[in-house]
Amino acid sequence: MNNHFSPRVKYYIDNYLDGIRLASTGKGIAFIHSGMHSSDFEQYFNVELHDIVINNSDMDFSIIYSNY
Repeated sequence: MNNHFSPRVKYYIDNYLDGIRLASTGKGIAFIHSGMHSSDFEQYFNVELHDIVINNSDMDFSIIYSNY
């Protein structure tokens, strides 16, 4: 997979690929599979989410974020 983020964010997202698939359907990044809202995700990992870039053909993805 093409993961461009810190190991702890990678660990979280790797366990919630269903949430990423949901985001790819046009529902945005508001909810991850666990039900964690994006603002909770940002607080938990101390990052600011900007975008999720998904290659729908093979489900590779990147998360664009910045540290606070």
